[in-house]
Amino acid sequence: MLRTWIIRTVVIALGVCWRPELAAPTTLVLTESVALAKTADKVVLGKVAKVESEWLHGRIVSRVSLRVEETLKGKGEATLELVVPGGSVGGIAMLVIGGPRFREGDRAILFLRQADTEYRILGLAQGKVSVLKNDSGVESVRWVPPGGTQVVEEPLSEVIAQLRLVSDLRGDDR
Repeated sequence: MLRTWIIRTVVIALGVCWRPELAAPTTLVLTESVALAKTADKVVLGKVAKVESEWLHGRIVSRVSLRVEETLKGKGEATLELVVPGGSVGGIAMLVIGGPRFREGDRAILFLRQADTEYRILGLAQGKVSVLKNDSGVESVRWVPPGGTQVVEEPLSEVIAQLRLVSDLRGDDR
């Protein structure tokens, strides 16, 4: 086990030295959720049905199958496929600092940009606003509200209502 870990570590280190662009740094700039919504092609509330990781162009990505519960911007679709950086394949893991992580059963508001037939998350982890549920069953999210400069927790229903009020959010293709 230790020998396998050492070999993998050396292989990854050599790969980074050989192709340093694969280890580029991540810069995360706090973005107000309304700015993400205006930039997004689609904003949805959905639940993760499946997550599968694979190698793609020398990097590990995860394909996330999402059941859409509600479309807040863009054309309504029952399911979506997202591609996010990172994941684990054959005992090798790739973690993107500041990137979104998905597990089956997760519920979230997602700010998405279309790339061919797939969608990608805008703003790294900021583009995934996870739905939380307290002991009383009340759902909430932690996000940067309109005009905000810091993360706050608000009821899910209020957040959805605020996103709907954004003038550019309601498109003709809803």
